[in-house]
Amino acid sequence: MANRRPIKLALLPIEAAILGVLLERELANLPGLHGYGLAEELARQSDRHNLAGYGTIYRALSRLEDAKYVTGRWQDAAPDPSARGGLPRRRLYRTTVTGARAIATSHQGTSLAARAAATS
Repeated sequence: MANRRPIKLALLPIEAAILGVLLERELANLPGLHGYGLAEELARQSDRHNLAGYGTIYRALSRLEDAKYVTGRWQDAAPDPSARGGLPRRRLYRTTVTGARAIATSHQGTSLAARAAATS
């Protein structure tokens, strides 16, 4: 995937929501977020008690990554698995400048996204 040309993506509502969550974290200098954490945050922000389907979240993240709107990296594995409580490796996602601009120009863009795009 590293050598693919970025594609221009018309943002779906779930993709705009994901970019919004990641952008808020970026502006607050918080680390990237993994898929389950994104699902939890999206549910919290929408006052829903159920999480978005994981397949939906991960397909959206894959599309956003293909479009170069987010980057994903594997969380460093602890030398001792018990150091992380036996948790599996996770892929952490962050927005890119292209992603911030995409949400700022979409009809779902927020003042937060516009501010982030202007400062990038």
